[in-house]
Amino acid sequence: IELCRSGHAVTLFDLSPGCVRVAKQRIAEEPPDTQDNLVEAVVGDVRDMSRFEDAAFDAVLCLAPLTHLPDENDRDRAMGELVRVTKPEGIVATGVVGRLAVLRTVMTRFSDEMTTPHGRDLLHTGDGPGPRGVPWHFFRADELRALAERHGLTTIAMVGAESLSTGLPEATNRLAEDAAKWDAWMETLVAASTEPAVVDMAEHIVHIGRA
Repeated sequence: IELCRSGHAVTLFDLSPGCVRVAKQRIAEEPPDTQDNLVEAVVGDVRDMSRFEDAAFDAVLCLAPLTHLPDENDRDRAMGELVRVTKPEGIVATGVVGRLAVLRTVMTRFSDEMTTPHGRDLLHTGDGPGPRGVPWHFFRADELRALAERHGLTTIAMVGAESLSTGLPEATNRLAEDAAKWDAWMETLVAASTEPAVVDMAEHIVHIGRA
């Protein structure tokens, strides 16, 4: 919706029929010129984007699907599809869940998981069941970058989405109550968001690449 509001022609492609349905409901609440910028909203799998031609889009934004592909071959296939549908010199931005941040969350909220086989191996494998038993693969920053570059993307930036606020929701929310402090903190977050150590520790890691 934000992209539509900004004047971009948007195609929404999501695995969940429920998410697509909600998106259609929400876009219907927007002004007509914003609604007109949603080209289509369809259900589909990132591993098979064959409904779209090669070089169909100026830019592709992929948030989270790769984290829900526990099989390495599936992740490889998905990245290949993202690059295939992007025009030469176009932008591919891919977001995943960061492995080190997950380990911090396990320690503070789900410590029993540390004694399970997958808990013991999480640092090394990145694999584990998530909520409701859904399989996940959590990424290190270098792993995501290597996957993108293996498919021909030139890395423009690696970004830690939450930056230094990773794992600090209460402190971050307190700062948001003071406009001056919040503005100063946001400047700091943006400035630190591409620091390699910050990227690798972030809850969500974003790779921005050029096709």
